[in-house]
Amino acid sequence: VQISSPRNTGIKRRRNQSKKVVCIPAPAPPSNSRSSGEVVPSDLWAWRKYGQKPIKGSPYPRGYYRCSSSKGCLARKQVERSRTDPNMLVITYSSEHNHPWPTQRNALAGSTRSRP
Repeated sequence: VQISSPRNTGIKRRRNQSKKVVCIPAPAPPSNSRSSGEVVPSDLWAWRKYGQKPIKGSPYPRGYYRCSSSKGCLARKQVERSRTDPNMLVITYSSEHNHPWPTQRNALAGSTRSRP
């Protein structure tokens, strides 16, 4: 009797995904903000924050966002402050949007802005 291990045919590999890294200046936090949450600059897509965790070796946490412009979109982004320059944000995009660009009106509907 020969026992064979199951093959990993159904496992998705994330390492092969192309990632796009963008560095931009971090916006100043609003003076009337009561929360210590990160202010993420707006792009044309609508994003929903689904997590945050501390990064080993960095005093700043990383925020995890998924596209909420269209149901079923696999696009994601990670936002963190640069370890070398805290005035810069490092945004890592993974996966591509599977829908057209949102209209300006729809883009603002689900944007991630801090609320007073």
